Parts: sequence; structure tokens; C-alpha cells
Amino acid sequence: MVTSTDYAAALAAQAEMQAGREEGGALAMFNAQLACVLAPGLAAAHRAVGLCALRAGFPRFAQLELSCALDLDSGDGMASLHLAEAKMAMRNNGEALAVLDGLAARPSDRAAWAVVRAEALRRVEGDGPSLAFLQAELACAPDLPGLHLRLAETLERVGRRDEALDQLTRVDGHGDEAAEVRRLSLDMSFRAGAAAAALAMMRQADETGRSCRSLVVPPAVGWGAANLTRMRQALEQARCWNPEAGELDAMESRLLVMEGRVDEARALLGRGEAWLSSQAGLDLGLLCLAEGVMPPLPLPVGVCRSHLSILLVQRQRAAPGDIDLAFAARRRLLDRVLARPDLLARWVGAGTDPDPLRCWVLAYLESLDGLGDTALAHHRRFAAQAVETEPGDMLGAHLALCSLVQSQGDERGVDLLWDQYLADDRHYIMAVTKTFAVLGRYPGGGETVAAALSRQAHRLPALTRSRADGAAIWGGALLAAAFLAGDDGHFDSLTTDALAFFRAGAAPLPLLPAQAGDGRLRLGYVMTDFQHQDLPPEQHAITFHDLSRFDVRVYTFTPEAAAHVRPHRPRPPTLAAWPGQVVSIDRLPAAAMADRIAADGLDLLVDSVGWWAEEIPQVFLRRPAPVQATWLGLGRPGLTGVMDYIVGNEILFDRHYDDRYSEAFIRLPGSYIPPKPLPAAVPAMPRRLLGLPERAFVFLGYHQAMKVTWRSLRLWMEILARTPDSRLVLPPLDRLMVTRLAERAGVDPHRLYVFDWVGTELENMSRIGAADLYLDTVPFNSAGLTGYDAIAMNVPRISLCGDNLYSRFGHVLSAAMGLDDLVCRTENDYIQLAVRLHDDPDLLAVIRQRMAAARETSRAMAPDALMRAVETAWERIILRHRRGLPAIGFDVPPE
Repeated sequence: MVTSTDYAAALAAQAEMQAGREEGGALAMFNAQLACVLAPGLAAAHRAVGLCALRAGFPRFAQLELSCALDLDSGDGMASLHLAEAKMAMRNNGEALAVLDGLAARPSDRAAWAVVRAEALRRVEGDGPSLAFLQAELACAPDLPGLHLRLAETLERVGRRDEALDQLTRVDGHGDEAAEVRRLSLDMSFRAGAAAAALAMMRQADETGRSCRSLVVPPAVGWGAANLTRMRQALEQARCWNPEAGELDAMESRLLVMEGRVDEARALLGRGEAWLSSQAGLDLGLLCLAEGVMPPLPLPVGVCRSHLSILLVQRQRAAPGDIDLAFAARRRLLDRVLARPDLLARWVGAGTDPDPLRCWVLAYLESLDGLGDTALAHHRRFAAQAVETEPGDMLGAHLALCSLVQSQGDERGVDLLWDQYLADDRHYIMAVTKTFAVLGRYPGGGETVAAALSRQAHRLPALTRSRADGAAIWGGALLAAAFLAGDDGHFDSLTTDALAFFRAGAAPLPLLPAQAGDGRLRLGYVMTDFQHQDLPPEQHAITFHDLSRFDVRVYTFTPEAAAHVRPHRPRPPTLAAWPGQVVSIDRLPAAAMADRIAADGLDLLVDSVGWWAEEIPQVFLRRPAPVQATWLGLGRPGLTGVMDYIVGNEILFDRHYDDRYSEAFIRLPGSYIPPKPLPAAVPAMPRRLLGLPERAFVFLGYHQAMKVTWRSLRLWMEILARTPDSRLVLPPLDRLMVTRLAERAGVDPHRLYVFDWVGTELENMSRIGAADLYLDTVPFNSAGLTGYDAIAMNVPRISLCGDNLYSRFGHVLSAAMGLDDLVCRTENDYIQLAVRLHDDPDLLAVIRQRMAAARETSRAMAPDALMRAVETAWERIILRHRRGLPAIGFDVPPE
């Protein structure tokens, strides 16, 4: 059995491998922090945190964690090595040398230890002792490339450059080491006035393109004015080697612009167009525009599509630390250019080739100060041209423009953009089928997307009637409506049209008699394989079935809408030890799925997925079982003639639903949502590891991005405005939109903490534990997954209950836990309750005590009690069917 310490050790090892990388550095730090939480007495975990902090540029924090690691394991050589590096970063070179010399045994990475000690020795005693030390180490270990590299640097520093270059020829390195050899060779050759030697080496390596770039702009140099002479020397040497390299023209043009010789740059670029496919063309243009000068040539179509639009989108999406350094530098340059958007607009508009993103960039620039008629005209041309190119890729650009306009508070303008974009059938179909992608890339704008799709829903029947992908289109439409429709009426209307589409291709099957043969009732559940969840509550609940009374089969598949996200697992881990039958129906056509289920002769088939998965309506319309019911998933009523029953409780299904829908309603006592199979205890993540202030009141708005609507954000900003010392944690959102919303509410954007997604549910729970109060989303409340996470971490959650079905999810669980007072009916009540709990720590403590007590006593935390109630319902409806009686709703009494 894997223990928490084993898991922590694996996380720590992974973090140390990723530490310092441009990609994965943030994840490395989080994994290391989680390892510390899971196993606070594990030295390797603290060492990993220290290393990540050191590589991220926080030596003081690194020193604390590494010292802690050594307190736990004084013989940890790598912790001592990294501690010495941290001390050197703080210029405590003597202490660093003392740490290294005090080691009882050298660490496993001898080269790293020797390099660090050589540098510490140089800083304390000078180059002579450091050089002697490196030579002695190489005599003992001549096959360590890192030592040869450091020795070469030291030799050059003491004026022995020829020996240094000779030393580099002895390095038999690969990957990063080979790149370091090239860099050092170039640098030394430039300083020695012998670039030809380096060019010859590059030529032998046959790396023309990369070598030219390295020669002109070595990685460690950059575009500083002090390096212009050196870069020009390198450029001239490169031309001697390969005078026809088109990329060199682009690089020289950049040098000319930096030297103020724009006319010469224009003449140079007029010689040919080989550079036009290069990023250098965009860089040149931005450099010119930043200086208030029009670039020498129009912006190329390819560069516009590949680079400038990405820069503008990333300007909204990412913080400076979230992207690579070169991209960040270009984005800072772009910020300077956007101070004069008129110049950029002239440059972008100077071309004649049709290009949708050219029109999009012009629309974006015109919208920087508000959406007007000119911007709408550019967007209209963008939408028209995008249809003829790549409508899927163009959707992301459209979303970015909507985000910009919404960040200005212009909701009517966003509606106009959506109506314009969706006017073409191909754009509309793309938006519907890519609902998940749309909502994930446009968080905060969910209501706008839902409203736009709703306004156009009347087009769906005609558009899908003869399309092969009609089922997927209807699945996307139902998914969007399920998550975001604030009005149940819209979903009901959409469902009616969807039923008409699906019925055309699905005839009911001839039913087989129930085949249990041993007196047990035969049940079937259709479920996804839950590859995206570590702790699926539905599967957990199934394991509490009384198999002496019920013959239970679980049919698993991965919906086609999510097949690209995760692979199918025929036997999910949660059901690995369960003695019931698990049948994979993955990758089968819907008709074959229904045939396979019908062959088992069930008494009852239960949908635990929902109709957002296109396979579900196609299976259940064929009626592979005599009685069909909906329980869990994104199921909801309105499926006339398909589903006989639907399971919920009195809060979810008001009594007026009995007259409104054809399904019979089964109302369970307490919560109808099964609890997650939570571990006994998950420690809360220490705030210092998340960068959160220890003494601040922390609100948590960390939900699926598609649930974080504009309305939710407005409510949360009002709460922050009334609680000046508080902080708010958010999922990955459009930063520009959220920042501007905060500023309009009088909230400092630095009080917002945007956290990326985590890899496991345990990590997510650990984060939740760092908060004081969980703020639920509207109109789609978080239901069983996030709700039970908050309960497990003893973090109270307040919800705003509305009129639509899914806005009552929060109330269902809170009521079952005896916490009805955390459910609000109006926006004002929601805001006031959050402020009150912030202002009254004693009241918050009392609520936490009530939650802790309810975890031990509430039926909502007892999956066995829930399953007894569900079994009572299943037995009753099966026996009623056997007597030939029609479906009728009822309440299951409490035990």
C-alpha cells in the first residue's frame, strides 16, 4: 500500500527534476510544497522546496527550507550543496564554503558539488585556489563535462584563453552541455577577436539557422546597446560563412534600427523577402513602432497570423512570469507600441492580402478605448474571412476580443460581437460543438456565451437535420445550456428539439425478460469512466449496493466529446475490488451499446451521465431496459417518453415539477448526492507555500472556470470592497478582465490570487484548506465534488440559491449538513453574509464546529445510508412495473 510518505517522496523527486525549468517551474514548486504538507518530517520534501525556491530566485526562503531539511537529516549532502548555493546568492560566501567543507561525505552529484565549491573558493580566496581545486578534481574524475566547462571559464578569467579553448575541445557533452560549449566558445572567440574558429566549429555541426542566431544574439547577451559592437562583429563573421542567409538580413535590420539607421534598414529589407516568415519581421516592426517610426515594410500576413495576434491575446491571458523570457520581452515592447495604436493600425492595415487576423488585430486596436462602429466593421470582416480559413482557430481570437470589450463593462458590445460572429452557420456550429473549449478560454463570460447561443438556438433543428455530426452538435448545445442557462425554460425547449432529432435515428429495441434467475433485481448503471477524477462519488456509492438483493452491472465509456481529453479505463480503480460486473461499452456505436445492455435482461437502467454526452440519448431512446431512470451526472427532467423516473430531493425538485414534466419524481431524504470517498485527513496547505498572507482573511472562488460567471465575479468584487484586509483566490481567468473589474469596484488587483489547476483532487483539497470561506458560483452552484471537498477541509461555503435547477445544488448539500443558514436567496443577502462571517470570527468558528460535528453524524456523509434509500426506490419502481402500473412519483421515507 502506498503511504502518504511514499507519495510525498515521489512528489519531491519529481519537483527536483523540474526545478528551474521555464516550463513546469511553478508545478515543481507546488509538488514540493504538497510533499511537505503530506510528510512534514521528510527531509527530501523540504530539500525540494528549497531547491525550487533557489532556482526561482528566492535564496532566503530557500535557506530556511534547506536548513529544515538538514535538521531532519544532517547527512543530506544535496541539501548542504543547495544551502551553500543559497548562501552564495546572498553573498555569504565564507559561510557557503564552510558548509561545503563541513560535509562528512560528498553528495551524489560530485560535479555539482565541485562547481559550487570552486565558485565559493574563488569568491573567498581568488581564482588561483579555485583553479587548483578544479584541476585536482579533474585529475580524479576526468569524465565530468561540467568540471571541464568551469575550468575553461576560470582559465580564461586568469588570461589563459588558449588553454581555455583547448579545454572546451575535451568536453564530450550532449544536450545542454553541448550548448554550453558553443556559448563559451563563441564568447571566448569574440573576446579574442577569433570568431572564425567558432564559426568553423558551428559549420561542422551543420546547424546553419540556429548557429546564425546564436552568433548574432547569443542567449546571454540580449539587445542591450553595449553589445551592439559585439553583435555587429558576429554578424560580419556570419556573413563571411553564409552570405546568402536571409535571416541575417533580418538580424542586421534590427541592429540598424537600434542604431537609429532606419533608412538603411529599409534599403536592406528591400533586397528580398526571405525574412518575411521569421519572427524577426515582427520584432523589427515593433522596434520601429516603439520609437514612433513606421516600419520599412508592411506587416507580412504569416507574421500577423502567427505572432502578433498571439501577443495580443497573451497580453490579456498571462502574467509576466507565465511565459518564456523572449515572449515576455516582446510583450513589454508591445505595451509600448500600444501607447500609439494608430501607428500599429496603419502598419497592420497596410497589406493587401486577405487575412482574417489582420482584420481582427484592427478590431482589437480600435476597441482598446471602447467598441465602436469601426471596430465592429473590422470584426465583421474578420468573421467573414475566418470562415474560409480556420474557423476553429479563429474562435480563440474572437473570444479574446470579447474579453477585452467585457473588461470595459460593455456587455451590450459583447452581445453585438457574438451575434455578428454567429451569423454564419459554420461559426455557430463550431461554437456549439466546442462549448467546453469556449468556456475554458473565456471564463467570466459564460452568461454572454449562453445568451448568444440561446438567441440562435432556433437554427439548430434545420442545421442538424442532415448532418453526420448532428448528435455531437446537440450534445454541445445541451452541455452549454446545462451549465449556464439561468432559465430552465430554455433548456426544456432545447431538450424538446433534441429529442426530435435523436428519435429520428433510434427505434426502441425488443425487450428481453429479466434474467437474474436467483430472485435478485437486475440493475444497470451507465457511467463515464471518470478518468478525470481520482475520487468519483458515483462509483464509490455503487460499492455499497446489497449484492444479495441486487444483481448490479456498471457500463462504462468515455464520451466522444471528451475522448481527446482522457483515455478509457475498462475497469476504473474505484471499482477494482468490487465484486459486481463492470462492462466496457467504450468505442461502440450507440446502437451497439444499447444492444449490449439489452442483452443482459435488466429490470432497470440508470443514467448517471446526462444528455450532454451524445451517446446517452441515443442509447436510452432505444429503451434497452423496461424501466429507465436518471440519477446524478448532469441529468435533469424534460425527457418525455424516454426516462420514466428521476431521482433528487425536495429542494432540487419543487412540487410544481410534478405537473411540469412527464418523469415521475423520486425524492430522497436528505441529500441525493453521494459523498466522495475522502481520505481520513488531508492537511491544509500552509499559506506561506501558496504565497498568501498569514493574517489575511482568504475568500475562495476557485471553481471550474466555466462556472465563474460575470455575475459571480461582480458579487465577489463587492465583497472584497467591503472587506479591505481580505484576499480572493481564483482559477485561471482572463487577467485583464478581472483586473479591470476589480479596479472599477475599487479593489486593488493585487488582492486577487490566480492559481493554476492542480493534478490531483488531494492537492485541490489541500489548497481549499488554506481558505477561510468558500464563495459558491451562480447560476451553477458547485455540487458534490467541490462541496464535499469544502466539508472535508472544514471550510464553510455560502451559496446563492436561484430559480433554475442547478442553482439549488449548493442548497441541497448545505441543508443535508444542517447548514441552511449558509444559503442565500438574494444577491444582497449573499454579500452581507460573506461580510458578516469576515467581520465575526467567533461566528465563523461556531459554523466550523457545526460542520465538524455534522461530518460525523449527517446522513449526507454516509454512502451506505444513501444507497439503502436508493435501493428502496429501485425496488418499488421495479415491482410497480411488474404489476403493470404506470410510473408515479413518491418520497422515500427516512430510516
